[in-house]
Amino acid sequence: MSRADSVYKMAKMMRPYLFKKREDIDAIIDYLDDKITGTRFAELFNESVSKGNRTGKIRFLDIPYTRSDGQILRKIESAEHARQMGMKCEKYADDVIQQVRRELVSGVATAEQIEEVYYRLHPSYKK
Repeated sequence: MSRADSVYKMAKMMRPYLFKKREDIDAIIDYLDDKITGTRFAELFNESVSKGNRTGKIRFLDIPYTRSDGQILRKIESAEHARQMGMKCEKYADDVIQQVRRELVSGVATAEQIEEVYYRLHPSYKK
């Protein structure tokens, strides 16, 4: 399974039959439902490793966005990168991307609001 929708579907189907891994599946479902951030998702898996329910390394991640917020940021950054590589003449500094991140993390704006403004300012880029 390489697509998030396939992982989501399988997790939902397996959940009723799990005991030891139920918390892991709940974390996956919550992340894919945008109920938790990437940082919280990693923390939940770290807790599972600490309890001995799963093997692996303890990982410390700083991903303060939900999955959909991160995807929107990735699209904005990809468009910015393409522009910087000369595909479009208009250029923006990294501080624009940092401002978008700050607005998302602080809750000043939702990912959808930022995306709407971005594409209004850059109509040549498709969603």
